[in-house]
Amino acid sequence: MPSRGKRTPAAAALELDRAWRALLADPEYLSLNLTVDEADALRAEGEKLVANYFTIEDPNEINPVGIELLLETRLNGMRLRGIIDRLDLTPDGELVVIDYKTAVLRPRPSSSRS
Repeated sequence: MPSRGKRTPAAAALELDRAWRALLADPEYLSLNLTVDEADALRAEGEKLVANYFTIEDPNEINPVGIELLLETRLNGMRLRGIIDRLDLTPDGELVVIDYKTAVLRPRPSSSRS
């Protein structure tokens, strides 16, 4: 991740371009056999998500100390695993776990609940 002050929409667009070029060479992606329209839609969705990120938070205000960290423990003999999407360090030394959601969940109106 770029250093503070350099986390801009333009820098993010460059990172998206880099990631897109890498994706285009990835055998797993190629095996999907997407049409040009499907690939264009995927790229457009990526651009939309990156742009939206800057409306959610100012990345120059965060201090990530870990991204996609595997967390694993045993509890009563059962193995529990998960991934921390992002771990931030606050200015006062506290750690904050950030959990991104990819789906939009909205409660249904009470009249349609069963």
